[in-house]
Amino acid sequence: MKHPSTSRQRGVFTVITAIGAVLLVVILGFVVDGSRLMVIQAELQNATDACALAAAAELNGLTGATYRAAAAGSQVGGALNKKNFQAVSVDISPTTDITFSTSLNGTYFAASASSTNYKFVQCTATHNGWINVFMGLVGLADDVPVASSKAGLQQTSKVCVLPLAWSGASLRVANLETSLSSKTASQYSDLITGGGSCGISTDKRIVSVDLTNSLNTTLTSALTSRYNNDPSFGTGVGRSSRRFLAVPSVDASAKISSWVCLELGAGGSITYRGDINGPTVPFPNNNTCIASGIAGTGAIGPFTPVLVR
Repeated sequence: MKHPSTSRQRGVFTVITAIGAVLLVVILGFVVDGSRLMVIQAELQNATDACALAAAAELNGLTGATYRAAAAGSQVGGALNKKNFQAVSVDISPTTDITFSTSLNGTYFAASASSTNYKFVQCTATHNGWINVFMGLVGLADDVPVASSKAGLQQTSKVCVLPLAWSGASLRVANLETSLSSKTASQYSDLITGGGSCGISTDKRIVSVDLTNSLNTTLTSALTSRYNNDPSFGTGVGRSSRRFLAVPSVDASAKISSWVCLELGAGGSITYRGDINGPTVPFPNNNTCIASGIAGTGAIGPFTPVLVR
């Protein structure tokens, strides 16, 4: 009885070993390079999401809105985010990587002073210089990681606002959470000069309003401080979002009927800019007062930036 030669068996094992080594490199490549690619892709996506939200928050329809939006998006999404395993900052150019459109699926344009009607923003980020360390050994191309995000504006069901209400064509201190007596004048002052309270429902409901103007001195002082402490944007309309106040409008029973947009001026002065849900478009449109919040279907609250793609 004849047996296969030992040398022939060694030759078969050599071929199998060679094929197995190639397959091992391919599998290792998919694991290592694929994992690297997923991490960098996630970093870029986080950056473009932040960019789009920050930029959309500046789309208040006023002159120079897209310039401010592009600057905010580039700073928040780019300079404050890192890529390549948090090694370097993400590069998001305000002139080429941030674009605007009047509709979600419309044509997107770079920031300009020619239009103030943009409602959507798109941010794009890439990671140039990507190299497939292992997959390149088997001839797979070096794909450039790219991320893109779009954001727009929607009305809120819950919002972050100052403890204020518009009553009888006057601005008054209001507790939009519980009862008026639960906070001191100092606490109201801190909220008005700061960021206010979050999680406030925008539904039509009864709230506590200082109808007797007992806190009027506190209100005037706090509004004056808010204006004076604002960054130096000059006195032009719409140069700072801190000067636009979205507040609930209440009826004689202190029930929220709608939300209005007010502009804060020097000395705590207030200019009415329109009803966010009114039949007449307020100055210059119904998203002039943009707030932070949670969007909701059928909500009546002020507009907030949301990711749409």
